[in-house]
Amino acid sequence: MSAAHNSGLMALFTATPQLKGWEAAAARRDARKIERERHGRLRLQVLAAYHDALARSYLAMSERVTFGVDDPDAIRLAGQHELAATKLVGLFDDFMRLPASGKVERDERRKLMRKVAEGVGGSTCALSTFRDREPKWRSLLTGDGV
Repeated sequence: MSAAHNSGLMALFTATPQLKGWEAAAARRDARKIERERHGRLRLQVLAAYHDALARSYLAMSERVTFGVDDPDAIRLAGQHELAATKLVGLFDDFMRLPASGKVERDERRKLMRKVAEGVGGSTCALSTFRDREPKWRSLLTGDGV
């Protein structure tokens, strides 16, 4: 077959609908189900990262109070908190890129954003990254963002 014949054949197949009405509806339902599962899984990952960052923050604070700021374990735990907080901001950014489906979900995302802000508190790099991205996230929640 020639290249022209192949392109004409491809144009024929792509120009006509390939699915019947019920098949297209089923495909849309499956796509929505996959998107909801992805949304739920990412939300749970954000919550787990929040609890991890908060726990590491409390451990680091406890170590600093008990043994002092210059204690090697306190420094190590502060570094672990920094890493956990940075991971939290990255996961939340991925979560915010998913489309919000309504007012209730936007309110839930605002609550989750406050949790993320609490989880990154006490870290330097993650907190600055959070503050840099926060206006974009807020614009996505109000519908002003892209």
